[in-house]
Amino acid sequence: MILSEVERQLGNDRVIAVVKKEGGAMNQSTNRAVRRFFPSILCASLLMLFVYSLAIICYGQQQKPAWKARIETEDGHKIIVNPDEPKYGNLKLNIKEDLSIGNPKDSNYSFNIIWDLQVDDAGNIYVTDNGTKKVRKFGIQGEYLNTFTVTDHQPEEINPKQTILDEASGKIYILNFKGLINVFDANGRYLDDIRSKNKIIDISLIKGDSIWGILEEITGESVSHCFCLINSKGEIIKEFARFPYDLSFVTMLGQKGIVSGSYLFRLYLANVAPGSFLYGYSGKYHLNLTDEDGNLLYRIRRNVPVKKYPEKELRRKRADGIKYPDYEPLFSSIFSDSEGRIYVMREESNWSEYKAEIYDVFGKNGYFLYETALPYRTFAIKNGYLYSAHGRSGDGAGLVKRYRILNWESINKD
Repeated sequence: MILSEVERQLGNDRVIAVVKKEGGAMNQSTNRAVRRFFPSILCASLLMLFVYSLAIICYGQQQKPAWKARIETEDGHKIIVNPDEPKYGNLKLNIKEDLSIGNPKDSNYSFNIIWDLQVDDAGNIYVTDNGTKKVRKFGIQGEYLNTFTVTDHQPEEINPKQTILDEASGKIYILNFKGLINVFDANGRYLDDIRSKNKIIDISLIKGDSIWGILEEITGESVSHCFCLINSKGEIIKEFARFPYDLSFVTMLGQKGIVSGSYLFRLYLANVAPGSFLYGYSGKYHLNLTDEDGNLLYRIRRNVPVKKYPEKELRRKRADGIKYPDYEPLFSSIFSDSEGRIYVMREESNWSEYKAEIYDVFGKNGYFLYETALPYRTFAIKNGYLYSAHGRSGDGAGLVKRYRILNWESINKD
């Protein structure tokens, strides 16, 4: 005798139909049982098949297409056109405060208007304080080490704007708001000046005794920013790019004046890796990575929606003679971390709000990796630490903060 079983769960009842084959003839009672339950078994099977198929279809519809940047060539240059969404979505940095520097009762630790912050390879911190008109150096444990006093060789002190460290030579380059660069050695000893006939407004990569920077050129009422290489005498060796900077020349109370503001499109620079740097003009979301000779390695593009100014506001501003653009700048800052990732600030916090600021994060190969929120006024991310500063009130209570990034190793680099 040969036995076979058909087993099926229907509701809470388990039905077992035993089919007995004996000499090729089916037992009649068993045959009737099979015929009785077979329609229910068939219906249940078809229902399960339908549900399973529907689940597969819905799952497939929910899957996003594979993330892929488009590579193009323009005038012989590589262009990386990124999708609207980041490859890895939102990045949440897990940070823990590691160091706080600041004490309004101690002149060495009192900060008024922190304008810039740099960190060298040894972990020393350089704080550019526009309020005290000095740049101070602190050790890795936050201990005060030195002060660099900027000067234009006039009786009054002058406000520092930006500090650049040349790790190879140990020199410190400090740009002030008049466009003069003071050069110091690592111990704070003044060495020399770099002055150009056009105002230097930003500096980036040091190449030997020359500097890549931005010069402001005014011809009549036309203003432009020149991205160029200048030598130690302030002379232009090579001009790489030029962009308009639409300052408004207006007459108020019989006096001519210049109107500027954060609404203006401007040129930004950032070191990215040893021997390369990035520049971008905030009127377009185009970021250009170049080598130390200014040769374009590739250009990053990302299509982002523009935020247009209200028509009423535009008419009012333009009626006053102000050159107001149609839309807001597409970004307001760029910097890179020690792994070569590029951070582009999309949403800047108001000075009085101290809110997190929104950044796009690109890998060193130009791919859009993440969107992330960084602490207010983040200046540097280096070797697993994030450095930010609070201090624009002029009350001496500014603080420099260092945070350890606990998930540093898990952040993608591609």
